Amino acid sequence: MTQDVRNSSKRPAPLSVRVTPEQRAELDRLATESGLTVGGLIKLLLFNTPPSRRSRLPTAYNKQLSLLLSALGRISGNVNRCALIANMGSWPEADRLQTVSDTVLETCQAIMRELGRVPHDDKDQPNP
Repeated sequence: MTQDVRNSSKRPAPLSVRVTPEQRAELDRLATESGLTVGGLIKLLLFNTPPSRRSRLPTAYNKQLSLLLSALGRISGNVNRCALIANMGSWPEADRLQTVSDTVLETCQAIMRELGRVPHDDKDQPNP
């Protein structure tokens, strides 16, 4: 009636292998060139299976796009605060602000699509 603990839903214990510093450097180089973690590369080479999403390293391109998206998010917050002032009638050229807001939104959505994410449409939300 005792249940085997090894058959539970826990993740299996990691596998440890000793390699020389030169072998480790070669593994790191190959993994980086293929855009995978070392573990993902080893699984690919041993079992010939596609690596999991976690095993893929973000490319420098994707890192830069993510930083750009983050910066645009901060700009978007500032534009929204300006829009609030414009809607109170304190800004003489409020239509230009709407153009900037639309451009920021379109740019964010294009970056999200490039990163493989599904952009949400902020135009459905009411303006402040």
